[in-house]
This record gives sequence, structure tokens and C-alpha cells, in this order.
Amino acid sequence: MIAGSSGVTGRPPRGGGEPPARHIRTAVVRGQDRVQTVMRAMTSDLFGSAVASAWAGALVIAGLAGLIDGPRLSEVPDSSVRLAGIAALAAGIFVFSALVSDRLFTHADRRLVIAVEAGLAGLFGTALLVSIALFVVGAPS
Repeated sequence: MIAGSSGVTGRPPRGGGEPPARHIRTAVVRGQDRVQTVMRAMTSDLFGSAVASAWAGALVIAGLAGLIDGPRLSEVPDSSVRLAGIAALAAGIFVFSALVSDRLFTHADRRLVIAVEAGLAGLFGTALLVSIALFVVGAPS
């Protein structure tokens, strides 16, 4: 027996209501809406994670380049370039942690996540400010 019908006849239940076919169509449409909504959200998360991963990867590569080859390739003081490389590394890891890892591991301990992300943000800010200060002051190479 179909839910909402009054038996074999397929008539609406007493007291009014819709015919059973309409109930079935409504349930199917609602189910499709849910599937489409979930698929849209998953696609959006996947695209956002891919873009954030590329952004984080570019920052990490720039940071490693600044640490390894930066001092040889520029006229900027070595310490300033190395600190800028550390700042870029911290920024890349922070971006990956905040935009990708938080989406993938939604049940991670929030205290740990906040502590790691705050530490990375602090390292980024400190290294960047000290790098700029050394560049302005003109620290020896």
C-alpha cells in the first residue's frame, strides 16, 4: 500500500489530501534536489580545494626558492631574502591548513587547529616584518 492512500483504490485519504502519485513525484523531486545540492557543494569544495592547493603550492615553492637560491640571485641582503622565504613558506602552509585541511578534516580538534594556524600566522607576520625591516635598514649580507 502506498503511504497516504486509503487502500487499493489509490484515492486520497479521508479528510482530503493529494493523490498518491503526487506524493511520489514530490518525494522524487525532493530527493533529486538533495542530490543536486550535495553534488553542487562537493563540486564547489573540490574546486575550492584545488585552487587553494595551487595557491599554497606556489607560496611554498616561492619560499623554498627564496631560502635556497634567493640570496645568490638578488642584490637584497641575504638575511632579508631568507626571512622572506620563511614568511612565504609559513603563508603557504597556513593557506593549505586553513582552506584545504579544514574542509577535509572537519572533525579535527578546534583547539589544535587554532593553535597551529595562529602559530603559522604569527611566524608569517614576524618573518615578513623583520625581513622588511632588514631590507629598509640595509642589513649586511
